[in-house]
Amino acid sequence: MPPDVQLLDDTGPELRTWTPPSTSIQQWTWPLYAQGIDDIFALADKSSVTLVQGGDLTQGNKHNSGAVSTRLADQYAIALAALEPWYQRRNLKKVFLTEGTECHEWEEGSAPIMIGAELTRRYRKVQTLTARHWLLDADGTPIDIAHHGPGQSKRAWLEGDELRRYAKNILMAEALAGRQTPQVIARGHVHRGIEPERVRIPGGHVCEAVVCPSVCGMSPYAQKVTQSQYILTCGLAAAEVVNGEVIKVHTFWHDLDLRTKAAV
Repeated sequence: MPPDVQLLDDTGPELRTWTPPSTSIQQWTWPLYAQGIDDIFALADKSSVTLVQGGDLTQGNKHNSGAVSTRLADQYAIALAALEPWYQRRNLKKVFLTEGTECHEWEEGSAPIMIGAELTRRYRKVQTLTARHWLLDADGTPIDIAHHGPGQSKRAWLEGDELRRYAKNILMAEALAGRQTPQVIARGHVHRGIEPERVRIPGGHVCEAVVCPSVCGMSPYAQKVTQSQYILTCGLAAAEVVNGEVIKVHTFWHDLDLRTKAAV
């Protein structure tokens, strides 16, 4: 959460604004998120940058224990403030917002649709679009991006296996259909990312596949469904495309061990 976000307090007769105190996790994630933005624009130098936000811009109206606010208007304001640092960079070209999990976005993609409309109103020079699943063309390079995808392997020795199989299936399906295969496949929805994997199938079809981590903490519900996953990853990823070729998928990720250590 941006440390200086201003929210409306209408609990009394006089209207005022207030800034909610950051949680311990937010004090860890926000500086890393801000540093990740700096790192991406440093990598791009004077080249144009396209932002693809991977979904779940807000916490939503379900599984929101630990959220600083359960109010739609507050979550809307926080998400806007979190995206504004991108729009303040001169070489930001376009922004694509991705619809994520319904319960996190106030159903039917409402949060990114409303936030995208407001960002379009504020920053008319930057095209901002919202959709469920993107097939982007970066100088002739197809990039396939959606929120939901493969999960993390439950066994350390199988790390990345689910992602590789998932990406190979997409490559094969597209090749068999006679369509151009994507050179990048990116997904999200997890609290710990899966590092980029180069995936190949016969016929010379190659892609970089990655599952990006979130930039938030884990609620009790998330801890339950992940079977007490204790390594939290925060960060951003950037696909470097030069003259229609993917040079590399860069990751600016950081890990935090959530276990509480104590002597006995």
